Amino acid sequence: MGRVKKIAAPMNFGLENKNAPNHLNVSLLASNQGIVKANSLVLSYNSKTLKQFLGSKEVFNEVDVREFPKYVVDKFVDTLYTGDIDFERIPYTRQIWALADGFRVKWLLKKFDSYLVSLIEELMERPRFSQVRYIFEQAYYLKKRKRNVRYHALATRKLNSLRNKV
Repeated sequence: MGRVKKIAAPMNFGLENKNAPNHLNVSLLASNQGIVKANSLVLSYNSKTLKQFLGSKEVFNEVDVREFPKYVVDKFVDTLYTGDIDFERIPYTRQIWALADGFRVKWLLKKFDSYLVSLIEELMERPRFSQVRYIFEQAYYLKKRKRNVRYHALATRKLNSLRNKV
């Protein structure tokens, strides 16, 4: 018999399973009494931090993320279920990133990193102010969090190369 592959994230666990009542054994407590239900295995496969937290004996199947609104937590959980995210369509990417960073969702952090680098590299000769502002806000946020200074330096170099063109 052949060796069976171990499940690894990112993986499409099926968004349709997110609403299956028998699978929802964890409540993520969002701001304003918002609750997002999820499956502990899906959360654990995506995050070693959540795996340790949910596997401890002191946990009562609740994760406090009240720093974030329900719609952000819901999108974060959707992302963990589908194994994919479209940053172009989400106006609150920094909050999704903060959740991914807090729970150490490595594959999602890598996707966010690639997305930010691609935005910086794609700045055209005459970028829109909103593009420049967005890139710098993200880069500054990451620098402030001491997560990664590289984006700030990369964005600064790119914008210096566009000097007098903005």
